[in-house]
Amino acid sequence: MQTSARVVTAGNLAFVVLALGAVAGCGGPTTYPVKGRVQLTGGGDVSALAGHVVTFESVDSGINGTGEIQPDGTFTLTTYKENDGAAPGQHRVALTPPPPPIDAPIPPRRIADKYLSLQTSDLVVEVVKGKPEITLEIQPAPK
Repeated sequence: MQTSARVVTAGNLAFVVLALGAVAGCGGPTTYPVKGRVQLTGGGDVSALAGHVVTFESVDSGINGTGEIQPDGTFTLTTYKENDGAAPGQHRVALTPPPPPIDAPIPPRRIADKYLSLQTSDLVVEVVKGKPEITLEIQPAPK
């Protein structure tokens, strides 16, 4: 009976060591800095996109990085910790508008509807080490 108790204890110890290693992350998943700029096809005013969220979803892992578009059209991605970037590889990209203020009418769309979903957006970018600048050219909403 003592033998099985030792095996269970050793098994529990091994589990705890593995769990702690996973939590500690052993350095964590790799991300590369990503700073970008959104441009409207035809050179429209990007300041109306301030507050929209850019989402990068890794094609390989499904891990998301997000960033908020600033009044000048720039954004910086965050995945695990602020401004750490995105996982390396190909990413699908979507843009979502900020929620309207309570009791305010829903504002008109600023960008084409296809960009609102990762499934319908045709934006695909590559995140690689040493190339942090990404430009997204998007179509404005039809008038």
